[in-house]
Amino acid sequence: MRDLIIRSKLDEIDDHLVQMATELVDHTGIANKKNGKEIMQDKQLRNVIAVSQDTQSIPVVDNFIKYQIGRHEEWRHERFGELLREDLQRLQEQTQKLADQLIPARDLAIYGARRYLGYLMRHFKYRQEVG
Repeated sequence: MRDLIIRSKLDEIDDHLVQMATELVDHTGIANKKNGKEIMQDKQLRNVIAVSQDTQSIPVVDNFIKYQIGRHEEWRHERFGELLREDLQRLQEQTQKLADQLIPARDLAIYGARRYLGYLMRHFKYRQEVG
């Protein structure tokens, strides 16, 4: 029942999540190639998705993204990592408005982040293959 309520609340912002993910991939060009080599491999995005699945905390996901920014140049490409962090912050603000006594904002935020990262991965893969 609780998961159904969360899904229902997140359905209200789904179109916006897809739009944010699409714009981030397209704006940064992370799915493109540079000197014949992929700028970012999908494994790196799967890793951040895995972190989001293993936690109930957006700050934990944010911390992992900061680690990736410091570690890998591709996360700094066109400020991809920082813009991703900003999107997650905006998502937290949006879910604050959807929260109530039954479903806290923290729960909505992590479920929303998981959706958003899934949409990001899908669009990334599309751009990798289609351009």
